[in-house]
Amino acid sequence: VTRLHGVTEVIMSKLPLENSLHSIFPRTVVLCSIPHLIINSTEFIPSKKLKKDFCADCEKVYRAGNLETTITAFESLKDKWAKDYPKTVKIWENNFEYIRQLYNYPAEIHNVICTTVIALKSLNSYLLKFSTNKTFENTEVVVNTLYRKHHRALSRLWSKNKIPYWERVLTQLSCMDETRNRIVKYESSVK
Repeated sequence: VTRLHGVTEVIMSKLPLENSLHSIFPRTVVLCSIPHLIINSTEFIPSKKLKKDFCADCEKVYRAGNLETTITAFESLKDKWAKDYPKTVKIWENNFEYIRQLYNYPAEIHNVICTTVIALKSLNSYLLKFSTNKTFENTEVVVNTLYRKHHRALSRLWSKNKIPYWERVLTQLSCMDETRNRIVKYESSVK
């Protein structure tokens, strides 16, 4: 992603090159993918039963209604799991600041952020299946081909799976100073 393509701000999952990203896009909000956080942290738990119990405790952290409840649930998770599975808890500790940032947004936006990664994984899988074992001249050809061949199919797929309460989310985003201009631009392009 470059400034040449008109991108002025990016909201995305945590990247290893976070400092570089911030140097180009200073207002970038870096968040953590909850599903990836759970997958990475459960690698150190040996049994399915324990993983299920751990995931139930994780859900109390990321589904909490406010930051105070999240912090309390996180402290409880640490107390329960840190002694036997320190690496698992360390992953959550290292990423907790990114989870904390989710509470800068209203609940509906928070839920959209947490669940968008699943849609993106689905899209990435779809695009990978298309491009595997094919040869393209350059990146631009790949992008144009993917767009032309799959734009309609993806539009149909995503229009079936609308975000619950989207109008409410859109209203909340349009009330936030940092997103208001982008919402106006989006709404004018859709009309």
